[in-house]
Amino acid sequence: MARLPVGWQERFLEALRNGHTVSFAARLAGVSRRTAYYHREKSPKFAEAWNDALQEGLDILLEECYRRALDPTDKASAQLLMFLVRCRLRVLGNTLEPEEQVVFIDDSD
Repeated sequence: MARLPVGWQERFLEALRNGHTVSFAARLAGVSRRTAYYHREKSPKFAEAWNDALQEGLDILLEECYRRALDPTDKASAQLLMFLVRCRLRVLGNTLEPEEQVVFIDDSD
């Protein structure tokens, strides 16, 4: 196995905390998505940090949604951000604390 960049996990988790995707976080950390997922599967500690970082990133996205939703000149951006939040919530699935649970109503039919 190739040598991994020093500190890649910290850079990866920081990117997730900032609301970025797994793919972007992996590129920023200098590893592949596959490597990141492999380490998440093999390390419960890293898996827990990953989920925590996703939740923090979700908070960032939600704050941006609120900011844009309250800006009457930026309605289209709020819709795009809501899509991103829905995607992130699906990724998190049941890892959210009970008080943070969100129910989706799929109105795309």
